[in-house]
Amino acid sequence: MLTTYFDASGTRHDSDIVTLAGFVSDDEQWDKFEEEWNAVLNLFSVPYLHMREFAHFKGPYKTWREDEAKRRTFLDRLAGVMARRTRLGVCRSIRVQDFEALDREFALRDLIGSPLAFAGLACIGAVELWHRKYGEAEPRGFIFKDGDSEKQTLTKALQHFHGMKAVYKPKQEHVQFQAADWAAYENRNLSSDWMRRSEQFTLRDYRRSAMIIYDRMATDWGDMGDPEMRTICEQLAIPKR
Repeated sequence: MLTTYFDASGTRHDSDIVTLAGFVSDDEQWDKFEEEWNAVLNLFSVPYLHMREFAHFKGPYKTWREDEAKRRTFLDRLAGVMARRTRLGVCRSIRVQDFEALDREFALRDLIGSPLAFAGLACIGAVELWHRKYGEAEPRGFIFKDGDSEKQTLTKALQHFHGMKAVYKPKQEHVQFQAADWAAYENRNLSSDWMRRSEQFTLRDYRRSAMIIYDRMATDWGDMGDPEMRTICEQLAIPKR
């Protein structure tokens, strides 16, 4: 069984970018992932990874401000677990203003409902495409971290376009959500930088905490603008207004 665990970033009502990220692996590897991930957390005496807290020295990381070597080693160890135990990382970022602009042409709010749901459909599509190439005949499951305010739109969109019942789990039940949180956080920051910078943006400008996972594992990350979103609208046969 291949299972993808998803988490989102930027789902507050005032967010300008919504990002959904997830990792794919099979049951055996996920069991090993959980064991090894928790071993790293225990080694560093922290209960979890939450990138917003980690990046801003909050919660269990508030005493780490002057210890950059420790911070780097911590992320390197966790990235090693991700690289060994996952088969694919997938992520899509949606600019809210692009979604709203396209909604004036296509019935996005009616059939998809929200940028989060659009990102969910795009991520599911990316995993399905990968599965057709590499997944052989393994069945698939998709699990989303519970708690996002617009999850009802995601539920409706998955049922309508994929005949799929959305499954939500609390973040405390699966450490896999912590890896997805890391990817979603980094990708949303990258998308925000792309949107705000006028000069050329290169790999040298990426945050190190993003490059750690970008360099070490198979990823399908995408910042979706109007052309990419329009293509998905046509693929899903979203009617025009």
